[in-house]
Amino acid sequence: KRREELRQISEAFRARGERLPRATAFKPGSSLPAGGAKVVHLIRHGEAEHNRAMLDLSISGKSRKALEEDPAYTDPRLTEAGRAGAAAIGAELRALPSPPALIVVSPMRRALETAVIAAGSPPLCPIVAMEEARERFGRYSFDRRSPISALRAEFPTVDFSRARGDADPLWTPEAREPLEGVARRAQAVVGALLARPEGTVALVAHSVILAALLNAAVDVDDPQLAVYVRTEERRAVVVAPPEKGGKPGRG
Repeated sequence: KRREELRQISEAFRARGERLPRATAFKPGSSLPAGGAKVVHLIRHGEAEHNRAMLDLSISGKSRKALEEDPAYTDPRLTEAGRAGAAAIGAELRALPSPPALIVVSPMRRALETAVIAAGSPPLCPIVAMEEARERFGRYSFDRRSPISALRAEFPTVDFSRARGDADPLWTPEAREPLEGVARRAQAVVGALLARPEGTVALVAHSVILAALLNAAVDVDDPQLAVYVRTEERRAVVVAPPEKGGKPGRG
């Protein structure tokens, strides 16, 4: 249902005359793209404490709503399994013929942990936090960002210069962010990646923002490329700038 709503938002963007970047699968061993296109490794964070708690609801007896609103899960950390998954992603990245020259990451703790563990020590490449790359915000405690001052102390190898103030400026307890807002943020992320000088980058983020990127912010040549990114999955795509001229649309 959410993917279909995101596709409808994408069609609304086109109806307004907006031209979307194009995304295709990047096959291992392929040469790096030219013409301003980027290889982007889309990575969903490792298993976090709230992910594990969701799986254990039947054991704990807690309702999903109670867990969503539990302040104990505010900006949660990775589980031990999540940290192991992040390390495995890092091994994959370092084994690539052309590893990422930059990691862009959500400023949520679970994504930051994943990026820092995957980058290794010393880091494989620079790591930049981008506010627009965070998960859909509002209502759920686990989608509320920690103060940047605390995150900067915890993750000193991450550049937080793109964060919007110390306290979370977006989260509210009343309502979830509209999906069109998530789609607009995904467009901003894609635009920022295309503007970077690096040819290969990694984006460490979350399920809904990655779904918005693949279903509303870019045109994909294969619907399978736009299915939900699983926890600890790495999906490599080539993102090319919008085509000039002609009518906006898929295909």
